[in-house]
This record gives sequence, C-alpha cells and structure tokens, in this order.
Amino acid sequence: MTFAVDRLVFAPDDVDLSRSPLAGQFAAETYVLGAFNPGMTRLANGNLAIMVRVAEALREPVVEGHVRAIRWDEGRYVLDAWPLDRVDMSDPRKFLIRDRAWKVMALTSLSWLLPVELTPDGLGVVAVHYDRAVAPAGSWQCYGVEDARISRVHGAWLMTTCSVSPERHSTTLYSSADGLDWRFEGIVLDHQNKDMLIFEGLIAGHYWAQTRPLGDLYFAYPPGSEYRAGPSINLAASPDALHWRPIIHPGMRPHADTVATARMGGGTPPILTEVAGQRGWLSL
Repeated sequence: MTFAVDRLVFAPDDVDLSRSPLAGQFAAETYVLGAFNPGMTRLANGNLAIMVRVAEALREPVVEGHVRAIRWDEGRYVLDAWPLDRVDMSDPRKFLIRDRAWKVMALTSLSWLLPVELTPDGLGVVAVHYDRAVAPAGSWQCYGVEDARISRVHGAWLMTTCSVSPERHSTTLYSSADGLDWRFEGIVLDHQNKDMLIFEGLIAGHYWAQTRPLGDLYFAYPPGSEYRAGPSINLAASPDALHWRPIIHPGMRPHADTVATARMGGGTPPILTEVAGQRGWLSL
C-alpha cells in the first residue's frame, strides 16, 4: 500500500525578505503575512515551478494615529498614511475608507510573485529565484501582483495574474520561454477577475480561457431557478492570447440547491485528456 505525502514545501519563514523587491525602500519593518496561492507548471528539465504569492506586510501598520499602505510609485515603494478616524480597520489586512460614496479600500501589505523551483515530485526545493521575481512595474499594479495561474501552450508558458491599483483591478498577462523568466504582455481583462485559466491547447486555432468576473452586485435569477446569483465560471476566446472576447453562453453557474458552489472559481488550467474512450477538457 502506498500513502500520499502531505506536507508544506514552502512557507512564510522560507522567504528571505532581504532579497525582496521592497527591501530597503522605506523605513519600516515588514514581515511575510503569507506565502500562498501559487501557480504551478512543469519545466523543460522535469522540475516543477511554483509562482508563490508573497504578501509582504507592515509589522506596525498603525503609527501616530495613522494607518499606512504600501504602494509602488515610479520605480520605488512608498508608504501612504491615512487618519484612523477616516477608516474601518476591522480586518487588519486592509482598511476601508469611510467617506466615499462606494466601497474603497487599501492594503497594509503588498503582494509580489516569487518563482520557486521544486524537484519533479514537488517535495523538495531546488532553488528560489529571487532574481526572477515578478513585482509591480507600473501604476496599474501599484498595490501588488497576485494569484498567478500558469499554462503551457505549444511549448510556451503563459501566466495570468491579478494586478491591483486605484486605476483598475485587472487581469494581466506574462509570457515565458522557459517557465522562469517572465515578460509582461499587458492588461488582458479590464475588470476584477480572480481566476483566468488559459486552456493548455488551442481549440479551432484559438486560445480559450475560463474567467471569473467579480463584483459587489449580482442580479437575481427568478424564483424557483436552478441557479443562484453570484460568481460563476465563464469562457472567453482569443486569436493571440492578448485580445479576449467573452463567449456569450453561460459557463458553470452556482446551483441554488447547494451552498458548495456559492464561492465558485477555477482551480487548475483545463487540460485535454481522455476518460473512458472520450476526449475532452478536464477542469478542476
């Protein structure tokens, strides 16, 4: 009998903040709030690579009656101070600004992506590539880069990420020839989308992806519908992986008769496989 191995392979204490993109940028101590939610792929040498989201937070976010947020600004990182009487800090990871007509928030941490190379079985760390970290590089992601999702399509790697800023909460695309060195390609979805998963293969010559548009408002299905309103997994197609068009038909929607789908989102990129003699796209 064989047993599955279940253990942590990379944890917050494994991050060396002296090699962080934020190191030495401002006079305040930081710590790793989380090393989590990685995208994963297999490299050409057989090793696995994970792009770990490192949430680097201020050790003391509140100083002299102000709460501070970390922000990228023209190639450097700065701290913005907000008076405590103007914010709601019930969640210490973020704060809501009270005097706004709609929900506006800022973060007490900033996320960047750290490539970690693992052994082929995923149980050992081969290298931590700090020199290849993906960090904010423009105003469109001045509050951080989050939640990598990696697909390999025709020998190239494509990585979608969430970029956070006051301008927009968008999905950004990176490409790589080796799965470790990433090049920014641009904003591909101009709205909040926490799980854009590109299919690992083309369909009729086009790239396809699962998307998950989010918002604070959803319109109700009629009484008695089999579906409930909320986040759903939709589909989009693209001729070049840069310009995406939503598919008009609904994808996977949460069902009204279970709460298990109330927080629905894609897990891994869909892969072409064969089960019981039938070929199709497997999605978890």
